[in-house]
Amino acid sequence: MLSAMHAPMVTLLSACGLPLLLLAAPVRAVEPAAPDSGLEAQVSEFRALVGAGRYLRALEELRHIARQVQEQRLLAIRPLFPAPPPGWTAAAPASSAGQEEAWSRRLAARREYRREEDGAIVEITLDYHGPELAGAALAFNPLFVVGDARARLLEVGGQKARATFDPGTGDGDLRIILGREVLVTVRGRHLPSDAPLADFAARLDLPAVLARAAD
Repeated sequence: MLSAMHAPMVTLLSACGLPLLLLAAPVRAVEPAAPDSGLEAQVSEFRALVGAGRYLRALEELRHIARQVQEQRLLAIRPLFPAPPPGWTAAAPASSAGQEEAWSRRLAARREYRREEDGAIVEITLDYHGPELAGAALAFNPLFVVGDARARLLEVGGQKARATFDPGTGDGDLRIILGREVLVTVRGRHLPSDAPLADFAARLDLPAVLARAAD
């Protein structure tokens, strides 16, 4: 049972929507976790600070722990981004979410691909539990597609996708919604057609992308 000394911190943790198990339960390993992540040591430090009544310092430590956990989530989804096709190069996957979202369920990451011969750029974004999901779903309504000459519906990997492409600029995007939890966006610039958008989307293992939504 938690002592009265812990009561203010319990209220704080509850308000943040964080599990009280940080105070009482054994530390569980995060998989996949980097060997030097230091999460267990940080959780131990957090407990010690709470036990000593240093609540402001404990809150700072808790923020750091939340950021570290989000970094572990990012590491876990990095392998989901496909390798660059022949003729393309790729940057390392990077987070797209803001620091304030360390407390939330949202996880957004992107990877950019470039083709030097014609300057084409494609960026894949995986957005888990993001705020754009509801609005993106409306765009899949056939009435919205019919009203936009640049848009079309297609199927990628057994999933419905919506592609938009402007041949005048070579810019476009392709979106897929997985299980009402993940918004996959493939965005392109300086493309000769929308074919690279569908090609990059097809390189994603969509069931594996969706499976990470619970993590």
